[in-house]
Amino acid sequence: MSIKRNLMTAVLILMLCTPLAWAVENKPYNLTPYLGYHFFDGKRDFNDRPEFGILMERTLKKDIGIEAGIGGIFTSKSSNDDSTFGLTYRFNANYYIGQLGSLDKKFMPYLTGGIGGDYIDNEALLGLNGGIGIKYLISKEVALRAEARRVFTFKGKDDYIVMLGLSFPLWFGGKPAPIDADGDGVADELDKCPGTPRGVKVDKDGCPIDSDGDGVPDYQDNCPRTPKGAKVDKAGCVISITLKVNFDTNKSVVKDEFLSEIEQFANFMKDNPNINVEIQGHTDNLGNANANLILSDERANAVMSVLVNKFNVPQKRLSAKGYGMTKPVESNDTAEGRAKNRRVEAVVVR
Repeated sequence: MSIKRNLMTAVLILMLCTPLAWAVENKPYNLTPYLGYHFFDGKRDFNDRPEFGILMERTLKKDIGIEAGIGGIFTSKSSNDDSTFGLTYRFNANYYIGQLGSLDKKFMPYLTGGIGGDYIDNEALLGLNGGIGIKYLISKEVALRAEARRVFTFKGKDDYIVMLGLSFPLWFGGKPAPIDADGDGVADELDKCPGTPRGVKVDKDGCPIDSDGDGVPDYQDNCPRTPKGAKVDKAGCVISITLKVNFDTNKSVVKDEFLSEIEQFANFMKDNPNINVEIQGHTDNLGNANANLILSDERANAVMSVLVNKFNVPQKRLSAKGYGMTKPVESNDTAEGRAKNRRVEAVVVR
């Protein structure tokens, strides 16, 4: 077969590959020069030799790509040792399996399959091909790629091909597509929470959604709708809550302005029916200790009464206790500090 005919065939294949590369603008492509080894079927009159070539892949989705490629082989006939040159070609789809076991995210195993064949010494063979491979991300711009593939020709002459190459990203008609390693829809350069598990909803910064604002993302939160200001454990369940219910000096009357705060806590109790709570009353340091202890107990019972009678929280899940002035949260040296100490807290006792 003449060199001229080989070159014409190569040009034809490249023309077939080009539409795949330019089909859609602003989409990522990977160009992979490779070096491999071609093992010919025993029915073919050719010696096994190295194969070199180039692959062009276009990513359709995060785990699927389509690919076209050509290769060349300088081989010789087994019968008379005459040298010859052959062309190989492939039109495949690649499916990236994802992360397997404890493999680092830099490893991307894949399955490949499609149409393939070769043209050597005036004989054209066409068939189906399939194989397995893996990519290893050396950096954001370069990946090492290894693959083993079998070509099942329609004439029953099946070859094996192994290859090793380097993949480089290319972009046509626009800026590079942003890299999103964890697949959460937020580019790495803007992602403040890298490594988000697949399928977890995130905000504009790439961080998992925390609907109740307790510091535990929704996908890990076993106790949703936690009232704001609550202290929670690592599962998002309440340890204690400071209700924003403050009292006038020497008073235990719950003012209307705090009813919405108590209602929010009541909703939390209804959403989490397996917890019990102690309502704890507190005072500032004005007056004597015994009077403050009684006053704090009255404040705790006043809040508990609202929870039971107005918002239908079961009485058996609540208890009330006053702690007087023994547990201040702010200094009693200022009016602001004393106002914050005249408070009620809810502590989960389970």
